[in-house]
Amino acid sequence: VTGVTTLVAGANDITLTNGGNNFTSVGITSGNNVSLTDGNALTLNASNVSGTFSANAGDVTVGGAVASTGGAVSLTASNSVTQSANLSAVGTNNVTVTATTGSITMAPGATTTSGTGAINYTAGINVTLGSLTTGGAVNVLANGGSVLSAVGSGTNVTASAASTLQAFNGVVGAQAAPLTVNVNPGTLSIRATTAIAGIS
Repeated sequence: VTGVTTLVAGANDITLTNGGNNFTSVGITSGNNVSLTDGNALTLNASNVSGTFSANAGDVTVGGAVASTGGAVSLTASNSVTQSANLSAVGTNNVTVTATTGSITMAPGATTTSGTGAINYTAGINVTLGSLTTGGAVNVLANGGSVLSAVGSGTNVTASAASTLQAFNGVVGAQAAPLTVNVNPGTLSIRATTAIAGIS
């Protein structure tokens, strides 16, 4: 589909998981459990679902707010994820964003929220955070790079359970753009393999 795809399913499920799918951008006006697969790049327009929401593509761009009122939200890219808009789940439902080989880059004003569910961000290279907020745990893992703050963002992590920030080939925060974290109650575990000017 070379243009914009808009899907309206009411209280029904949407399952479009053929690996040969090739959308340009998709927005969900209504749907219960929604699963999307794109063999290439996929842009998500504003979407509202009442169940779970999952999207798998080569590259994923969150161009409009994606919200679930009754299920988990999961985005998986074989390359990179660019989050320009908000992601949200309610209650105990988790939000999971994975960029297998590339980076996760949030815009400074982009937010990801859950009621008390875990927020998990995992990237092959860097993770650049806007704002992650939950009454549960936040876990950020940069397998081949750093965990960074988007310049101009506010509090990067707000959590109420034990949380982790891990950079396996870089730093957690930088002097020019430090990470701001509020974990209360709970512990914060930080792991980094590199230091810049004695930081991280």
